[in-house]
Amino acid sequence: MAIEELSDGSGLSVKAVAALLHVDSSFVSVQSKMLEQRDLIQRSRCMEDRRIMLLSLTDKAIRRLKPLIPTRARLQESIRGDLDGPALLQLSNILSALRDRMRKETALVATGE
Repeated sequence: MAIEELSDGSGLSVKAVAALLHVDSSFVSVQSKMLEQRDLIQRSRCMEDRRIMLLSLTDKAIRRLKPLIPTRARLQESIRGDLDGPALLQLSNILSALRDRMRKETALVATGE
């Protein structure tokens, strides 16, 4: 869904998808290859920088996702509740800062500090 919503039509980079999902790029790369085998994602090289792999949905994937759009919209509305755009941004920033602190503290514990 992120690829469909955020792509400008030319695809979304593996790095961008990984950042959106808060996962490692290697995870997205492996998963995208499996989705490509199922004809749900198309992988192509960026013309400006051949090192960058772009992901886009196939027509098959778009057809499968289309019936889910109303349900997804209802879920998002229910989850957001009374939170408007600025409140969601503030919450996102707080959660990101918390995640970063947790990573830092986890690394310190792992090194015995």
